[in-house]
This record gives sequence, C-alpha cells and structure tokens, in this order.
Amino acid sequence: MIMTRFFRNMSYQVAAITKHFFVYTPGLGGVLLGVLGSPAFAESPTITLFHTNDLHSRFRPDKGPLGLGGIARMKTLVSRLRKQSPSSLLVDSGDWSEGSAHYLSGAGRKTLQLMDSIGYDVAVIGNHDWLNGPDHLLSILRDTRPKLTAVAANVSLENYPQAEEFKRLILPYSIKTLPGAPGQPALRVAFIGVLTYEFIYDGYLKPIKIEEPFAVTRELATRLRKKADVVVALSHNGIKLNQSLLKAAPELDGVIGAHDHAKLTQAIEVERAGAPNGWLVEAGSWGRYLGEVQLRVDPTGLRRPELLKSQLHLINSESTEDPAIVAQLDAMEAQIERDGGPSFHDHVAACDFEVSREGLENFMGSFTTDAYRAALNADIAIDHTNFISGELHQGSVTSADLFNANPGVYNPVSKKAWTLYSLPIQGKTLKWLLNFLYSLKGFSEGGSLNFSGSDLVFDPIRARTIGSLNDILKPRSSMNLFSQLSEQEGWRDAYESAEESIVKTFRIGGEEVQPERFYLMATPGSIVESLRLLNTYVPNAVPLDQLRDTGEEDWRVMKKYLTQLQTLSPEKIQIGSRIRTFQCDLGLRIPDISWKVSRSSTHANNGTVQAKIQVVVRNSGLTPSVPGSSLGGPHLSLLLNERGADTAQAPVFHAVGESQPIPALFPGESITLSWDAISLTLSQGVYPLTIRIDGSVGEANTSNDEITQYFQR
Repeated sequence: MIMTRFFRNMSYQVAAITKHFFVYTPGLGGVLLGVLGSPAFAESPTITLFHTNDLHSRFRPDKGPLGLGGIARMKTLVSRLRKQSPSSLLVDSGDWSEGSAHYLSGAGRKTLQLMDSIGYDVAVIGNHDWLNGPDHLLSILRDTRPKLTAVAANVSLENYPQAEEFKRLILPYSIKTLPGAPGQPALRVAFIGVLTYEFIYDGYLKPIKIEEPFAVTRELATRLRKKADVVVALSHNGIKLNQSLLKAAPELDGVIGAHDHAKLTQAIEVERAGAPNGWLVEAGSWGRYLGEVQLRVDPTGLRRPELLKSQLHLINSESTEDPAIVAQLDAMEAQIERDGGPSFHDHVAACDFEVSREGLENFMGSFTTDAYRAALNADIAIDHTNFISGELHQGSVTSADLFNANPGVYNPVSKKAWTLYSLPIQGKTLKWLLNFLYSLKGFSEGGSLNFSGSDLVFDPIRARTIGSLNDILKPRSSMNLFSQLSEQEGWRDAYESAEESIVKTFRIGGEEVQPERFYLMATPGSIVESLRLLNTYVPNAVPLDQLRDTGEEDWRVMKKYLTQLQTLSPEKIQIGSRIRTFQCDLGLRIPDISWKVSRSSTHANNGTVQAKIQVVVRNSGLTPSVPGSSLGGPHLSLLLNERGADTAQAPVFHAVGESQPIPALFPGESITLSWDAISLTLSQGVYPLTIRIDGSVGEANTSNDEITQYFQR
C-alpha cells in the first residue's frame, strides 16, 4: 500500500511538470514539495463529509417553536446534497440509539435500520449506545448486520468473553473509498472511533475497559496517514477533550465530535506546533442539523487536506418527508402503542408555555421534582437537569412527550426506564453532599440541581475553585480526591462553619435543616445511580440501606402528576426561591416576556410590525442589584437576529430600540420594562427576539441573563 501510494504520488508530480514549475526542496530526500503558487492543489479534488451526532432515536420533528428535526426530512436532505457532492460520506459520532420513546421499538435495532435507509457509512459507539451493556450492543449489531461500519478504538477487550465477536462487529477504524477527480485515482478517508472517556460511564461497559484515547488515537492516526488521504476521528466526547485529542494526535486532520450536544455553526480550528491546524465540528443533537465539512485533497499526498468550509444545514419543513421513512415510523409507533398503550397520539394535559431547562432554577426541573415529591409525600425531592434530557412545549402533551423529556435508561429486559426511589437521609449528610456538589464549577455555574420542598442559598464565588467531577477523578486510580477525602477524620463536617460552607442556608419545609434529623427524599433512578457511584469512592458517604424502589418509572410519575394538573401553567410551577445565590441575581423568564402588535404592513414575503414589548426583570439573589443609568450598569437590550429563524448560522444581532437601564432591585423584587411601537422587519412565520441583560455588576449567576423568545407573526 505504501509503495503503491508512493508511485501514484510520483506519477502525478511528473505529469504536472508539463504545466507547472516545481520547486525542488533539499532535505526531504529530494521530494518535490509543491507547485509555485499552488495551482495544482487548487485544482485538486474535494471530498464532503456529512455528519450528525446524538440522534438518540429522535425520529420525528420536535415540538418546539421552530419544529426542527425529523429523520424523514433528513433522508430527503441527505439524498439531495449527496447528489450534488458525489465524493461524499455520511457519518455519525454516537448516541444514535437510547434516549427517546422510539427506542422502545427494537432497543436500537430499528435505529440502525433507519440509519441504513438514510445511507450512513460509519458510526462510532456513544455512551448511550452501550448503557444496556456490551452484550446488548453486540446483539443489536448481530441482528441487524447494518451496512454502516461501527467503530471504537480505545477499548481493552482482554476480560470480555465475546471479544472476538466484538472485534468482528466493531472495528477500531474504517477506511472508506471515494471516487477521485476525472482521470485521478480513488480517495481514501480513514475514521477512528473514540469512545466517551468519562469515569461515570465505565461501569456500563464492563468487563470491557475504556482506555484513555490519546495514545491509541495518535498511534492509529500516524499509521493511517500512510494509507489514507484524510484521517478523521469520530469522537463521542465533548469539545474540551476533542481539542486535546487534536493536539495529542497531530496526524489527525479533524474531529467530528458529540456528547455535549454543541451546535458549532463553524469549525473550531486548533493550532498545533509543527503540524497544520486541526478542525473540530459538531452538529447539535436530535437530528435538527446536518453538518457538512468540505475538504480539498492533494492527490500527490504531499500536502495535508485543506478545510474549505464547514456549515450546518437546518432540517425543517423546507425538506419534504421521505414517504418510505414515514411509513417505517408509522409502523414503529403503531407497534409501540399495541404493546404499551397510547403514547404518541394521546392527550395527557395542555401546556400553556415553553417549559425550559435553562437557568439556575428552571421550570422543567422544578416541575419534575414537584411530581416526585407529590408521588411519595416526601419532605424533599432532588434531580439533576442533565438527566431531564428534554423539555415540554406549548400545546397538547402526549405520553411520548413525557417519556422523551425524561427517558432515563430504558432496559429492554425489564421493559422499564429508571424508576423513582424513596430514601431517608440525615440532615448533615444531605448538607455535606450539597456543599460538595456546589463546590464544583459545573454544578454552581450550570444550574444543574433541581429541588422541591426546600430552599437553598449558596455562594458561587466560593464554588469556582474546583473543576468538574470527571476532572477530579482522573487519573482513574485509588489516589483521587474522594479517596483522600475518605481518609480525613471528620470529613463529613468539613462545611459546618459559616465561613467554610458554600451552601449558606438550606431549609426544608421552611425550617433550617436539622443535622441529626432524617428527611424522606424522593429521588429518581439517575440520582440513585450517582449516589451508588459516589459510595464506591467514599464508602457509605450517603447510606443507602433504607433505599426503596417504588417500581414506578420516573416519566410515569410525571405523567400522573401532570394529569392531575390538567393544564400546565407558570403559576403551577412556582420558581424564584428554590435556589438563590448569595449575591444579586438579575434574571429573565420566558413567561415574563410578551408582545402585542399595534400595527403591521406586508409586502412580498417581508413585513414591518410595530409592537409593544414587555419584559419582567427579577432579582432572585440575596443582595440588592446595582442601579443602571445612562453612564453604565445593568441594562436590558432587545436584539433581532438578521438570520431570522435560521439557527444553522451564527446569529447576527442588531439592537431594536434603545436599551433601558435596570434600576436597583432589592432581593425578590421585580420590575416591568416596556417598549412602545418598536418596529420590527420580520419574515413570515416564527421569528426570534433575544432579550439580554448587559453590564450586570456583582452578579455571580449569568445563566438566566439571556432568553430568546419566538413570536408568531
């Protein structure tokens, strides 16, 4: 292969001499390195990589304001684009299976069949694709025998009895061949599969061991560089790790990422000493966007591929649905309903507004924990926003909507997702746990925890000293923060003093938590799994001997609670006092934003609308905010995105009307700011207006400082 590639390269150099003047560069064995002005490279062939990630079997368009996604639309779009780019491949960076109601049909098998129907070439294994264990993963690959190639490189199989079958069905890498330009040889693209390197998922793949990805990727990329024109990693890891991967493996051309559901409208370029920049792309989640990377390839092999462009394609109603895919989905849903009752077409309740997961204290997390606490008549309920993977949208809510909002990990053997538990927990244990969690940046800055039945005040300024939970537990050995902690005498009392405590006040039922008292906590399966993992590092950190499984799936608990409410409105989910910061905290909420059209005129497809807009700003923190004025301080701005509803491109904002200063607000105080007769030039349909707090002073939490509201014209 190496000699074939060498002679192929030399033949193109000789052929090019008749047209171009080559520069001879000594020091590299007399190899002709390039063409003066690079005209030959400019005329070189291009390849296109179309990519998705984190599909989670979300096959229908979502019910959000823009109605994005839909695998039947994706089929139409992919078919059209690949006809325009004959030298193209379609790949996925993992989490294609578990995570929605459609997964109930086949537990991943139907997903692979649909991916084959769309024309996927390669897919890496994501953490949600192995959460039911390696045997289940192999069974669905064995049963479907997909045309696509499944890849995963950073694994150790020495303790797995079915290692040989794993090696047959899941390869460390795959080389795909594409036609070159007329008269030129075929092009080869190598894809290396990189599994999620986070300790919290290790146990689900046992006895297979997930290895650190840097060394194996570097070794494979160096080897594949000699066999392929392009070398890419399909990595089911977040942006931070993928950037490190590009630096560790300079022979990689790029990484197609996943896992954090990031929507990158343009590639991130990573500088590397002694090597060309590497590129990193990611296409959001749930099939709402199709990513595209276009590369120019030098057929001589003397130059590394050049990134020409990267972009996202919006998957919306402009792409018609492929009838064959729609028929498959209809049959799939009918089978799920025959087995488990109405779910896709029933009516559980009505929802008056968009129930979002955004913010330090959010409507979705508060609604979910309210449902848990009510089900057990518990003192307190706790959940984590990342485990509530979806939202509820305005309009009719179905059982499938609730499952999709909180799918847990569906087990095809028990035919259940995660279930609700009751746990008596001592006050001092609960307070230590919360202090520890809020000492992590991800918890304190991301609005990760949700509560019902309690109110908590914490100091995020003190909390910004420790990295993420995954960071502090690496390297994966006994010598980590938890093991060191468990060796310290009195570690559970480490946050007892007011000066040391990150959680300043913590009350249950309106009363300060008593250290020796036991409280009944309602907790979902996700939190139970996390506590069990914690106890492996700090034995008996949270005693679980009194833990009881209700046997009722978390999403069904939500369904029962929502059925009793009949209509879900902001008034039925009280937020604003459950989680507060020690500092001031100016913030916005979607239900507090409204507009009323006063005059409109239309011509062609565009029109001018004059509207009155009202926005409520609240201070949920414990200290007064600094007043804004003409000289500075916090202001409220209205921003119109010139891209309209095209969220596949980076927004281009321009201010609408004058920004308004926000006066000083005492804790718990709010103010309504209004704009009269604001003129907006809007396209037809849904249009986004972004409301943003700028210039905030002394504020620790900014997760609720910007909201995009979608208005119907």
